[in-house]
Amino acid sequence: MGAVAYQSPRESLDAIVSQTELFSSLDGEERDAVARWSDCLHFPEDAIIFSPGDAAGSFHIVAHGEVIIQKQEDETRVRDMARFVAGDAFGEMDVLRNATRSARALAPVDTTLVVFPAPPETFLSVIHQEPVIFARILQKLVAYIAGRIRSTNDLLGKNSLWLDELRRQVYTDKLTGLFNTAFLKDSLRSFPSDAYGTASILCFKPDRFKEVNDTYGHEVGDYAIRELARIFGEAVSPTGHAVRYRGNEMVGLLSAQPLAAARHLADSLHDQVHAIDLTMVTEGVPVQLTASIGIAESSRDQATGDELLQIAYRRMFAAREALGDQTDTGEDTPS
Repeated sequence: MGAVAYQSPRESLDAIVSQTELFSSLDGEERDAVARWSDCLHFPEDAIIFSPGDAAGSFHIVAHGEVIIQKQEDETRVRDMARFVAGDAFGEMDVLRNATRSARALAPVDTTLVVFPAPPETFLSVIHQEPVIFARILQKLVAYIAGRIRSTNDLLGKNSLWLDELRRQVYTDKLTGLFNTAFLKDSLRSFPSDAYGTASILCFKPDRFKEVNDTYGHEVGDYAIRELARIFGEAVSPTGHAVRYRGNEMVGLLSAQPLAAARHLADSLHDQVHAIDLTMVTEGVPVQLTASIGIAESSRDQATGDELLQIAYRRMFAAREALGDQTDTGEDTPS
């Protein structure tokens, strides 16, 4: 059976929107706008709210009952990904990405949802109709979602479909697939954690990369960045997190990795950078890539977080000033 729409008093819609955590950052005028474009839908027991492939045009808030998010693992097995109860909002990431639904939402009991905006309107259509206020609402929703990532981990679990997607959207660099500066900034607040003890930060930058862009164009430059990011990510990910930092610079957060291990990783990176073949995008012209690397270790350098990053960053530039293709650990001279 499908949903049954019914009229809900405006005060009820206002109250539900106001008490929903997703909309907690909105002011009164903004919450009124959400309620104005919302409606209530009733779903009987075992009703499907949406299915994979459905267009995602609306947010859903559980007013009464509950909703289970399910993913079809194969022809016979269905896995429950998350469960939402009264006061919870769900499906917001698909709406903000203007994507199609990637899972099924089921009402296991009689359930009432507030749907914003009410069909046939969509979130994009109400933005076009009231662009000023909904531009503000969109900005606040994105900021709220970005800020709640850590608490969402407790709510939905590490393998949650929604959390995985949220992390991907907020923390991933689009060009390279590495983590981005938002992830780096968040991680540095507690790096290294007490659980890991001694840890290292590795800063990486290709040498004379502007010459590649100027000579062969930005498409070749982007290809080279993706190749550098690929080998950097593959080298760093088994022991830490690989981040695209500034332009063509990359950072490795190496938890529980002392200086010797970080130096070994740097030596391997130099070899792999030398082996990158760009002839397929340079019309057969060979281009030799090299990189400069700086390393800082928390115990030896007596630093943590952003201070440790800045030490590694300065050493990376010292390696560049020493003609590049070297690693500087702060011990003696780059080598």
